[in-house]
Amino acid sequence: LLHLFETMDEASPPSLTDLCMTLVSSRLELFCEMRDDGSLSFREPLVFPQELADQLLCKMATEGLLNDSTVGIFRSCQQFRLRHACIRTARISAEAFHRALCLHRLVELDASRVNADLTIADILRGLSSSKTLQESLQRLVLNGLTMSSLEEPSCRCFSAMKGLRALSVSSVDFYDSGLVDVCTLPRLESLDISNTSVTNLTPLLGLRSRLRYLTMHQLKRLEMTTAQLLAVLSQVSSPSVLMLRSPSKTCISLNEHKEELTFTHLIYYLQKNCLLSLCSDRILQEVLFNRFEAAKLVMQWLCNHEDQNMQRMAVAIISILAAKLSTEQTAQLGAELFIVKQLLHIVRQKTCQGIVDATLKFTLSALWNLTDESPTTCRHFIENQGLELFIKVLESFPSESSIQQKILGLLVRNSGGGQKFTLRIPEVEVSYFAAGILAHLTSRGEKVWTLDLSLRTTLLEQLHSAILKWPSPECEMVAYRSFNPFFPLLECFQTPGVQLWAAWAMQHVCSKNAGRYCSMLLEEGGLQQLEAMRSHPKTHSDVLRLAESILDSLHHHKARTGYTGPPKIHAHRGTCPQKNQSQTVLK
Repeated sequence: LLHLFETMDEASPPSLTDLCMTLVSSRLELFCEMRDDGSLSFREPLVFPQELADQLLCKMATEGLLNDSTVGIFRSCQQFRLRHACIRTARISAEAFHRALCLHRLVELDASRVNADLTIADILRGLSSSKTLQESLQRLVLNGLTMSSLEEPSCRCFSAMKGLRALSVSSVDFYDSGLVDVCTLPRLESLDISNTSVTNLTPLLGLRSRLRYLTMHQLKRLEMTTAQLLAVLSQVSSPSVLMLRSPSKTCISLNEHKEELTFTHLIYYLQKNCLLSLCSDRILQEVLFNRFEAAKLVMQWLCNHEDQNMQRMAVAIISILAAKLSTEQTAQLGAELFIVKQLLHIVRQKTCQGIVDATLKFTLSALWNLTDESPTTCRHFIENQGLELFIKVLESFPSESSIQQKILGLLVRNSGGGQKFTLRIPEVEVSYFAAGILAHLTSRGEKVWTLDLSLRTTLLEQLHSAILKWPSPECEMVAYRSFNPFFPLLECFQTPGVQLWAAWAMQHVCSKNAGRYCSMLLEEGGLQQLEAMRSHPKTHSDVLRLAESILDSLHHHKARTGYTGPPKIHAHRGTCPQKNQSQTVLK
């Protein structure tokens, strides 16, 4: 036992009960003696409480210790009173299963993927041999097993288990005759026939008054038309869960039969399955499809449903798709007021509940990406109290750096509320965006600064000092679509902290991804902008150092690639506009 304590994971230590179960299951020879048939039995007449008996059996199965010999300890119903039996992946024979487990008053049996020598026919034969088990067993899981002779139409083995309420035969050579047999069970409420050989679902009508949960994906041999399928499902009592992934022709033609669909829950769960399928990195990142239309449809779905799991997937899809859209498409999507309101509603809801989860993070990412180069979206955000809400989020979760990064990244675009944020946050990924807010606010000059001027001076000093202390991030922490918004900041010679922030941002991405950003900077006239700043007499030495580093990168890039293209005309050169928005998007 001391050895177990010494080797356990300190981050999540097991319970004392689990340690004891591990010790007993791995040292059975210390407590047991062997019968004539090779099976084990306890020497002492110990009595295990029912919960511990269930745990010991599960532990032995999980650790690969359950076999014909060790399962013998459970033959005594006086010592072990099993109720919830888990023998997943065990290697036991039909005889050992019958003698050790079929004498107990089991409520649940999970025999998923036991060895091939123990078939479903063997299990059902053993269970049905006990009238007590026929009534007491409520849940039976037989995933991945061999049916053996049960594929014969004349064999009726499931129907003997009158007490069954839940049955799973996923990934089993289960045929239509088996489904007919199962559908006669008088109490069955939950059924999983996924990845089986069923061709006709008509027998489900026998469960129409009691079936609540139905799972049936990957029915590759299903031979029903869409109309036939809907005719059956519409008569089955509305299940709470329906996961349907049958042949693609069925799913594609559903839209053609809307008027025939009286089973309204089906559409809802098909929509959920669409989200499940779409919520895939490979599909969202690599597969070609109309991402703009998909984002609109998902957003409309999000506004009409409150399902928490589906909400998480929907905002995840939107946040990723928004980063993949063109600038025009992002602006068009974000210009829809209902979209901004719904996303802010989710943020407000999570903040009031004090919950930091994937849904909140994806929602913040979606807002961050949708406000990129979209003044209309930013206006919707501000007019619907987005700034006040985001300040509340920062105050509610002061130690959540991932939340701070997304909040501050978006606020850079809206350039508001910057005086609320500190530059002393240790993570550069967070303080970078806080500094960006201050850089934009102070770049507008003293005339538009409505607070005390001494505060502005202090903030500029803190901004300059903080940037000099930033370490170089190991990877590219932001992405830019254009450097144009940074050029006016480089011309604010009266506020070197502002110049320093813009130069640091440009130097960061050029050093991490020269192929993309050096070319972009050259095309947008950045070389001329930086050379002008280098020759300007008021350029601060710290800014000059970064400018020279960027210029070196540009010259190396030109020499390496042979770049000779002319720079684009810089629309903002020589001005420091009233509104600057950093074009950062979520990586």
